[in-house]
Amino acid sequence: MDYPISLPTDGADISGVTFGAKSSVGNARSPFSFSEQIYVNQGQMMMASVELPTMDRSEAEPWIAFLLSLNGMEGTFLMGDPANPEPRGTWGGGAPKLFGAHSARARTLEVYGVEGLTWKAGDWIQFGSGATARLHKVLVNGTQAPASPQGSGTVEIWPALRQDYSADEPLILSNAVGRWRLSSNEQNWSIGLARFYGLRFDCVEAI
Repeated sequence: MDYPISLPTDGADISGVTFGAKSSVGNARSPFSFSEQIYVNQGQMMMASVELPTMDRSEAEPWIAFLLSLNGMEGTFLMGDPANPEPRGTWGGGAPKLFGAHSARARTLEVYGVEGLTWKAGDWIQFGSGATARLHKVLVNGTQAPASPQGSGTVEIWPALRQDYSADEPLILSNAVGRWRLSSNEQNWSIGLARFYGLRFDCVEAI
């Protein structure tokens, strides 16, 4: 099996996703003064719980096969936000790229090719594809500054970049996906006496 694989397209549609975010931040509090010392580590990870509607067998079996194909936490798959495939900002109609090289763990992007366009908090950004697909979320509204070079602008993201990127790396804004893996080696599905199936699964970002 070649990973990552895609979500089933011939089964039922996802009925809901609960996204989560986890950061590795330590907090040491004095037992005497209650003053705090915060330790910020580099770990940042997205999580998701995927819900599927009540299904008949024809709708459920592609999803069961999909989960079994992942072989627990071994395999990876591509998934985005099924409810919000397009950005809130207007930059989806442009062709934004990274302005200059960017290093892993950068939380601020310099992008160009966005002249006159805006980005909104909550927009999804994808870098790479297939096994290199990474998903990030925009944190702050912004727009290209009129005097900036080549129509460039600053975009704050979470999580930080996972790897180094060269100048002109394209930003994928429509139908953005990231790479995920199941959070458990055990998967279950239920079948009622009326032969309706129930299924859900939890996953984490593959880092």
